[in-house]
Amino acid sequence: MSVAAIDFTYRYPFASGMSDSDHGLGLSLATCGRSHERSYFFEGHIREPLVVGYLLLAEGERASEGEKGL
Repeated sequence: MSVAAIDFTYRYPFASGMSDSDHGLGLSLATCGRSHERSYFFEGHIREPLVVGYLLLAEGERASEGEKGL
């Protein structure tokens, strides 16, 4: 069985990152999609930032393992 590969380029409207805000540190995670009006991943307040941080680290490790073909 053969599978055709699709060449696809992700385009993000801004770089994800952390910045200072009136309420402390802010996390901006960009996402790509059809609508650039709402090109952010999440809107709201994180009640458990430590847990979210661990989950993001775990997802990053999982993604990097996928890039290595593991």
